Parts: sequence; C-alpha cells; structure tokens
Amino acid sequence: MEKKNVVDLHLLPDHQKGAKIYRDTTSQIVNETPSLWFSKRFLVATVLFLCFVNFQVLRNNINIIVVEMTSNRTYKEGNSTFVKPPDFNWDQTTIGLIISILAYGGLFSIFGDVAINKLGGSVTCAWCMLIAGIMTILHPAILQIDFSLFLACRFLTGIFEMFFYVSTSDIFSRWFPKKERSTLISYSFNGTNIGVAGVYPFCGYLAYKWGWQVAFYITGIISVLSAILCLILVKNQPSDDKWISKKELAYILEETDRSTKMKVNHPFWSIVTSGPVWSLCIVTFVFMWVASVLNACLPLYIKDLTQKDTDEIGLISSIPNIVFLVLFPINGALMDYWKNHSNITVTGVHRIIMSIAFFFASVMFVVSGLTSNVNATLIFFVLIQIPMSFLPIIIQVLPINLAPDHVSVVAGMSTCAFSLSAIAAQTITGYMTEHHSEQEWNNCFYLAAVISVFGAIVFVLWGSSELQPWASKPPAKEERVLYEIN
Repeated sequence: MEKKNVVDLHLLPDHQKGAKIYRDTTSQIVNETPSLWFSKRFLVATVLFLCFVNFQVLRNNINIIVVEMTSNRTYKEGNSTFVKPPDFNWDQTTIGLIISILAYGGLFSIFGDVAINKLGGSVTCAWCMLIAGIMTILHPAILQIDFSLFLACRFLTGIFEMFFYVSTSDIFSRWFPKKERSTLISYSFNGTNIGVAGVYPFCGYLAYKWGWQVAFYITGIISVLSAILCLILVKNQPSDDKWISKKELAYILEETDRSTKMKVNHPFWSIVTSGPVWSLCIVTFVFMWVASVLNACLPLYIKDLTQKDTDEIGLISSIPNIVFLVLFPINGALMDYWKNHSNITVTGVHRIIMSIAFFFASVMFVVSGLTSNVNATLIFFVLIQIPMSFLPIIIQVLPINLAPDHVSVVAGMSTCAFSLSAIAAQTITGYMTEHHSEQEWNNCFYLAAVISVFGAIVFVLWGSSELQPWASKPPAKEERVLYEIN
C-alpha cells in the first residue's frame, strides 16, 4: 500500500490552508528545510536585531550622558580659558539612583504576560518602543520641571523596556524553529551587544559636541522609528502573516511546539515552584550583575581613576562590548551545531558553558582587584567577555525550552530577576564607591567574583534545559488539523 506523507499542524487561518511540509511516515523531515536566508523568519530576526539595538541604547544612554551632565567643561575664547560648571551637581549616590531607577520599573515585567495575551508579542513590542522613545525625548524638558518627575519618567520607561524583553521571548518562541533557535536568537539579540558597544561612543560624542539634551532627543526618535518598523514587518505569529510562504509556515509551526491561541492558561503554581525556573532566575541575576560591572560601571570607574573626557571614556568603555558582539552570533551557531550533532544533552552543554563562564569571570575579577591598573582591568574585562558571550543566548533559550506555551510567564520572572540585579548592582556599587577611590572599586570586583561562583554552582545543581512535565500538556484536539501531502 502506498505510503502517504502527512503533517500534523496547528489549525491555520483560511488564507494559509494547504500548507505543506514534506515528511515520511516516521515523522522525519526528508527534504531540505526552507532556506533561512531571505526567509520571513530571518526578516523577523533582523527587525528584532534593530529593536534590540534601539532598546539597549535607551537603557544605557544615561550611563554616559550623566558623565557630561555632571562634569566641568573647559573652553577657550581668544587667549582666555574658562571653566563652565556642570549643569547638575549630583553626588555618586544620586547618580546611582538615576541609573538604577530604570531597573525598578523592570520589576513589573512579571505582568508583561497580561499585555501579550491582550495584544500579542509583536504589538506589545512596538508599543513599548514607541512609549519609551517618547519619554526619552521628553527627558530634558522634564528635568527642567522637577527631578522627582524625571525619576518617575525613568521608572515608567523601565516598565515598558522590560515588557519589551518579555514580548520578544514570545516572538522567539513562535517564529524561531528549534533547529535554528540559538542561531536566530543570537543574531537578533546581538543587537543588544551592538547597542551597548555603540551607545557610549555615540551618545558620548553627541553629549560632548552638541549637548546632553541632543543625545536624549536622537535616541528617543530612533526608538519611535523602530516601533513603526516592528509594527509593519513583524506579526504576532507566523499564521498571521499573509506574505509568508506555505512551506516556511508549515516548517515553523512544526518546529516550535506552540499553540496558535494568543491567550493561554498558565499553571502558575507549577511555574513558581519549579527548580529549573528558579535556577534560570538566579543565573539571570548573576549574569546581569557581571554585565553591570562590565558595562554600566565601567565609564564611572575610568572617570574616577583617569579623569578623561566624556567622549574618550565612551570610546574606551565600548572595547569589551565590541569583543562580545563579534563573538555572540558565532556562539549561537556553535550552540545549534552542538545541539544537533553532539551526544551531550542540551542541559549538559549549558551546564558546561555556564560553569566555565562564571568561574573564569570570578578569577578575572579577583585579578583585576589585585592588579589595580585601569589598562590591565580593561584587558581582563575583555577576556571575561569571551566565555560570557554564550550566556545571553542560553538565558533567552531556556524559557522556551522549559515551557514553550508559558514562555511569557517564565521570561517575565527571569526579566524581573534581571531588573532586580541591575538595581542591586548599580545601587550597591554607588554606595561602595562613594569616595571614588581605587580600593573601593577593587572591593566591587571582589564582590562580583563571589556572586559569579554562586551562579555557576546553582545552575550545575538545579539547572535544566528540558521541557518540564507541567509544560508538556498537548494542545486540544480541536486546535490541530491533519494535512495530507501529495
């Protein structure tokens, strides 16, 4: 009897019925999967890449702009030299509050699932960028009105920024097939690294040459334009996109394990009592602490020990992130290769990478504290980025692996840990470096070393990258349909 090739797909809208994917009766794909290049999923990844660049610039622009806002300016008129006092005489504690207040808004990221269930991941993503961009444009005007209002504006920006990150996890889980997930996520999320690497020289130059107000205006306008681009090109899920090919649509749906329903009933008790979920939250906390030292605190560290100009500090501070962004997409492809060709489980690969990255970071932080040299510290920070560049990929993949249909909740918890870490790291660093001394900064490095070791131990003992039993309930029968392939 002749075998018929069939595929079990999520229920599709009328304009996508007849979608095909070539399979045999053992459910193994026997033809070449749809090409990644020039595909719709690659276009989605590219748009998200630009969105991540934008939001990382919004997140970190204050780190370098505040240096110009609080520094004296020396300028010449004829043969005379004048010193212009800073626009704001904020102490280190106040600066730490300004930088960290964005992360306080991120504590509300656990409610991002509400917006995603109502609007969908892509629409939520676009609205978050639009609102955050408008608020950034208004920063200079609000500062002239009231400082407390400025802090409130930064707080609200933080809420929408973290909703953005949760919404991208939902987009990842719906658009990126399992076999290509690490590659596409690393490509998209590399926009974060480019944003971090570019924000300091870009905003530092704008603030130094044209004034700190201009830096806020331009970064805010870029965010508004990114929101419009996302809304036009990225749909909430592949089946909503009328321009995607039927072959690619079928491939994505078969390889993502997602229901096409926008609203999902979540097993909240199982999620909040899950050891792997809490392990994810802890390693996210630890990673963000390390990233805060490497990124947010580095400009202030260089300023305290060298007294360089803002534009030069911005350029130097970007060096570790340039290394990170070069390695990041390569690492995503490597992780997909290991997953598809290695006998080691995905959990095993992730545990090995986490351990190496965190233990190595710990050693480098200790050596930085003992060396007490800015140039040497910069080299050590660059070395830390080599294994550390794997970790954001793992942190983005884990919520999808653990619970595909509940990714917005799991990612919301992880993002909340991310924000809590940013608050703690930047606020504590502000208190610990009150006198701007070298020894105070060395103590910050030692603390980061201890926290890094803790993260490695937790993930080795309790971390997992496998689908959890409470998340493996199959979709209802009426949600699926059998297609016969000719």
